[in-house]
Amino acid sequence: MFVHSYARVMRHSLRRADAIAAERMYRDTDVRHVLPTIQAPTLVMHFAEDQVESVEEGRYIAGAVPGAEFVEVPGAGHLTPVEKPKVVAAALTAFFARSLGGA
Repeated sequence: MFVHSYARVMRHSLRRADAIAAERMYRDTDVRHVLPTIQAPTLVMHFAEDQVESVEEGRYIAGAVPGAEFVEVPGAGHLTPVEKPKVVAAALTAFFARSLGGA
C-alpha cells in the first residue's frame, strides 16, 4: 500500500523533525485562490482508488480551474502512472491533441 511505503521512505530519508515539517508543508499549502487564475489548458487526472488524495479534491480542482478537464481512472491507486502507464499515456495524448488543436 502506498501510504505505508511512503511513511517508510519518510522515516528512512528524513530526520523526525524534517519529516514532520514536510508533512505540515503539504498539509498547510493552500493554493485554492490561485486556481481560478490559471489560463493554460489543464488536465486533472485522478485515480479512483487513491487512498492519499480524495477524488473530491480532484473534482474540486478541475471545477476551480477555468476550462479544466477532469479524468477519473477507475481501478487505479496513487501510483497509477507506474501501475497503468498506458492508460495515463493515452489520456495525456488525447488531452494534448485536443489542447493543441491537432497541431
